[in-house]
Amino acid sequence: MILLDLPPEKYDSQPVMTFTISGGQASRMRSVAATSGVAWDEMFEVGQTVYPLRQRVSGVISPGQDCFQLHMKGLTPVFIGTGSTPARAELDLKGQIHGIFQQLYGKRPFQMTEQERAAWTLLEQVIDVRRYSEETPVEGREIGVVLWFRNSKFGIGSHIKVRWLAGREELVPVGRASRELASLRPGCWFEAVVQREPVSDKLRRVLFAEKIDPVKPMKVSEAQAYWDAIPTIKDLPVSVNL
Repeated sequence: MILLDLPPEKYDSQPVMTFTISGGQASRMRSVAATSGVAWDEMFEVGQTVYPLRQRVSGVISPGQDCFQLHMKGLTPVFIGTGSTPARAELDLKGQIHGIFQQLYGKRPFQMTEQERAAWTLLEQVIDVRRYSEETPVEGREIGVVLWFRNSKFGIGSHIKVRWLAGREELVPVGRASRELASLRPGCWFEAVVQREPVSDKLRRVLFAEKIDPVKPMKVSEAQAYWDAIPTIKDLPVSVNL
């Protein structure tokens, strides 16, 4: 059975092929382009991740024996999308690019295998890696405490003042706070998943927050005991020269 996720009109069509699509006791005919043109203009998205492109990338979807194949200029033969429909072939190709890019993005060339370097070279020619680095938000976990609400009415305000565990205080607009953070009251401690700008470290959004027990500062004696318990070089085994 062939399922069409998107109408054929989405693609630049050439001569059509007709397939029989069966559903229960009924059968119907659907025309699908034998070859379809696909173009990615300024960027493409995979989930919430945006990949800016160096230039417009075009490709062709063609039907094979068992599935459709998508070949995009500059990415073949390392990346070829396959799927039971043109739309699924395009999603498959984007998923391949997303998975390999994220695996290689943090590596240095000397850490890559020959195959990985070949794949990364293709990706760099298509994806604007510098723009990706500057525009993609960074997510991390942070611990903080709610200090107060600004412009509060009935205990609810348009901004939330928080102090993070490192000591920095920050004003969080309610519109950028998760519903869990917005429900907390002054004095509540929380652990949050925070999204920040990669260059300026400016807060973009608090994606999730969970109330936790208050974090109490460590006493000097406790800190000293913790420090003394850390192994030092003198605790290493003595090597014997034979």
